[in-house]
Amino acid sequence: MSFYRYRMSIVSRGKGGSAVGRSAYQRCAQSGGGEFDYSNKTEEFIHSEVMLPPGAPEEFGDPDLLWEAAEYAENRVDAQLARKLDIAIPDEVPEHLWKNFARELMQFYVDHGFAVEFSIHCADSMFRNAKNNHIHGMVSMRETTSDGFAKLKNRDFNKTMRKEGGHYMRRMGAETMNAFFERHGISAHVTHEKKEDRDAIVPEMPKHIIKEIARHKEDLAAHVAAGGKKADFTNQLSPAAERYARNHVAHRDAVRQRDKAILEVHENSHQKVWDAAHDAGWNGGDEYLPSFRSG
Repeated sequence: MSFYRYRMSIVSRGKGGSAVGRSAYQRCAQSGGGEFDYSNKTEEFIHSEVMLPPGAPEEFGDPDLLWEAAEYAENRVDAQLARKLDIAIPDEVPEHLWKNFARELMQFYVDHGFAVEFSIHCADSMFRNAKNNHIHGMVSMRETTSDGFAKLKNRDFNKTMRKEGGHYMRRMGAETMNAFFERHGISAHVTHEKKEDRDAIVPEMPKHIIKEIARHKEDLAAHVAAGGKKADFTNQLSPAAERYARNHVAHRDAVRQRDKAILEVHENSHQKVWDAAHDAGWNGGDEYLPSFRSG
């Protein structure tokens, strides 16, 4: 089983949030008015684009104008300004497919009439040597019209978001990913159901430990950037942070070994069904055989 993260939350004015600021963060850039500046994150930036429904104003293709209009449409001091999405790109997805992978995950919202901006980041992982490839997405709270945003919010869509105890969108995300894997011949599978597996991959840590490990990685990166060698880096993690980091890696490796074994069983089972069908004289292709690869 591949690692699955599909997190949804709200940009709320009442909690100090800003859709314009979130957009600048996603693009690792400075907002048009200069109020927000995340240009120090450009090293992890890969790609950004806006996806609009048919008939949306052409100027909404500019993310600054899009989210300024979205904020202007909301009058309340505690207004919900946008929906946020944070989605992991599984390691098995090759880089040349990242953009299409992100577009397919965002298309659901565009099809329902909402404006979407997404960005792809490739950042250093806090807990492993491989990169942390992920998608940041932002979805408008109101549907677009030819004049801008609808005067009324679509409350029925909120009901859709709350279906299945709030798990509907996570399930839809997992199904979209698995269909993408199958179509592109990627040996991967995700599920939204098993929370205990996700906890095993990322064991719970106290916030101060997470911050300490993050600072340690930043200090090490600065040391190397200044011409130093990793072997000469003298800053050490505290014993508690070392222990948490060790346990995290052990859990992660154990889960990956288990999931690799599960995938091998699925692949072998698929081959056995294929062989048995052909032994029985089946010559009609494999489109009607059980697809163990997709679970």
